Amino acid sequence: MFDQNGGTNIGIGQAVLANFVALPAGFQISGNVQAGGTNLAGVGVFASATINGQSFNVSEDTDASGNYSLSVGPGSWNLSVNCNGGSDSLDNILGAGNYVCPNGTNITINNGNSAANFTVQFPSYDAYVSGTVVDNSGNPVGNMNLFAFFNGGGSTYYQATTDQNGNYRMGVDAGSYDMQLDTDPNSGAPARGLVSPFLPITVTTGVNISNLVLVAQHVTGSINGSVTNASNHTGVGGIYLSANATVNGTNYSSGAEQTASDGLVTLEVCNGTWNVSADCNGLNADGFNCPNNLEVNIVNDSAAANFLVSPTVVTPPTLNAPGLLSGHFEMTLTGVANQNYTVQSSTTLTNWSLLFVTNSGPSASVTVTDPAPATSRKFYRILVGP
Repeated sequence: MFDQNGGTNIGIGQAVLANFVALPAGFQISGNVQAGGTNLAGVGVFASATINGQSFNVSEDTDASGNYSLSVGPGSWNLSVNCNGGSDSLDNILGAGNYVCPNGTNITINNGNSAANFTVQFPSYDAYVSGTVVDNSGNPVGNMNLFAFFNGGGSTYYQATTDQNGNYRMGVDAGSYDMQLDTDPNSGAPARGLVSPFLPITVTTGVNISNLVLVAQHVTGSINGSVTNASNHTGVGGIYLSANATVNGTNYSSGAEQTASDGLVTLEVCNGTWNVSADCNGLNADGFNCPNNLEVNIVNDSAAANFLVSPTVVTPPTLNAPGLLSGHFEMTLTGVANQNYTVQSSTTLTNWSLLFVTNSGPSASVTVTDPAPATSRKFYRILVGP
């Protein structure tokens, strides 16, 4: 076996010296990989070592009986099973989130062979959900992440990944969940031109759910959404829009997509009647009222879903009568939390100068001090916003 050399970049017309160090591989590290009492075939097993300053690596996939044998030389070797990445990974064979990646182990080779077995543990779940993901043409959807989100709210969810034939197996605890595919526009169903189903399931302890088929629809149209500030007709960015429809008795979801700085966003969907909604929590946090949902119909085309949102009524701020403190006027501004205010000062009531701008703090009141000496009559006023 040879060292890894570290890699060499070669330019056009350039000759580069690349030396390799050979290590006699007269010994064997062998063993077996199992999961739940079953031998695992096709799993990658890796060994690496640094010997006399040189790095060496060797790997092999397990055979049909879950066995492997690595040819190595004398030295201290670190063995591990490929958990993530590639067709010989446990993610691909068992599904991401369905197992506990086994720890690596160190093997010292002197003048003989050695052995190391790996046992893949499964997390303790109340039950398992298994089945297949296909598109509406019946083709399997492989290497696709899918999730079970607890429909009682909160952050609880479970995850699995389909194999190349679209099959999955997901461990879950008892409860009610919504099953759906990954809706990330860059890596999930939308990136493959698919719309995710949205299936409700109820899991009971000790009762597995099998042969659950999720049918992803091909994208046949789009919803061009927008969120606009009704007071100044500018786009509102950072607001999530989502759309849901029932197609052939199954619920489908576009997933939530965030509006750009101009307030625009595109949702990829299939044919059907879609209910489009805006994230009310995000709008309320930005100081807007929540609009009603919109309904659009898609038939191999696109449709618009335009939301016009109005700023919420802001409680008028107050500024108490200024007091004199250490030769300066000081006053208290009282308004609402998380709202910006601007305080201005003037000596003529015609020309106003900036005095203070709040910083959207959680407090509803703040003390304002005029840094100028209190040697003349002053007027103060408040503006809502920066």
